[in-house]
Amino acid sequence: MVRSEAVKLAGLKSTYWLLGLTMILLPAGSALAAWARNLMASVQNSSQNPNPDPVPIVPATDLWACVGGFVGTVALIAAIFGVLAITAEYSTKSIQSTLTASPDRVRLLAAKSWVTGVFVFAATLVGLLISWALVTVMAGQWQWQVTPLAGDQRHLPWVVMLGGPLVLMLIARMALGIGAIIRSTVGAMLTLIGLLTILPTAASLFVAVANQRWLSVLVDLLPSSAIGTFMQAGASDTVAGADGSAVGSVVLWSPNWWQSLLVLIVWWLVADAIGTLIFRRTDIR
Repeated sequence: MVRSEAVKLAGLKSTYWLLGLTMILLPAGSALAAWARNLMASVQNSSQNPNPDPVPIVPATDLWACVGGFVGTVALIAAIFGVLAITAEYSTKSIQSTLTASPDRVRLLAAKSWVTGVFVFAATLVGLLISWALVTVMAGQWQWQVTPLAGDQRHLPWVVMLGGPLVLMLIARMALGIGAIIRSTVGAMLTLIGLLTILPTAASLFVAVANQRWLSVLVDLLPSSAIGTFMQAGASDTVAGADGSAVGSVVLWSPNWWQSLLVLIVWWLVADAIGTLIFRRTDIR
């Protein structure tokens, strides 16, 4: 089943378009972020250094933030890819032939999910490797003076380079589960657009207007917020108090970077479980 699903995905034009777009947008976003960071560093140093051509001093955390800063934006592309992996067969009625050849629906959906995840992981890893190389070349060209990572930030490169592909793999597999629930390409895409883009913005505005601190916890548990927190890998965390709340913050509780990864895993597991149940028990229409 895994081999069959891999052959089907490799034969779709949408696979090359979406994964190719992922591998292009990640380096493009990294280059744009690095250019903006270089401009800020140059302006800051110019005000403190009488030299006409000051050397920008950039923390290593900022360099890695440039490399992985576009993962959250590309998450929507990974979600669309996950949706099409299941709903495209419903729209063309080829799902009937697939189920005739592979009547075990649970194993079939699991195979689709794993193959989709592997495709997205591989494409994201390639995109981030290109991003890392591009940012490194740009930093050398601009003669960045990069400060070393602190002891508690040594894991940041691993989180960016391997955590980024893992995050988008979870988003794609979650999207496939949502596609199995809705079974409509348009409906599933609109749901994911709302979940990944519209809902976080609307919820954040509501939190600011209503001034309800507990609502900010719900915002942090949304997939888009979890992606951003995880990709920072704790590099910008505020100092925590004894009770676990952030000092100087009005937030009751907020997941740290590794807890945010668990949040994404829960989103995937819930969508996958519900999608499997519906896919198993509902007639094909």
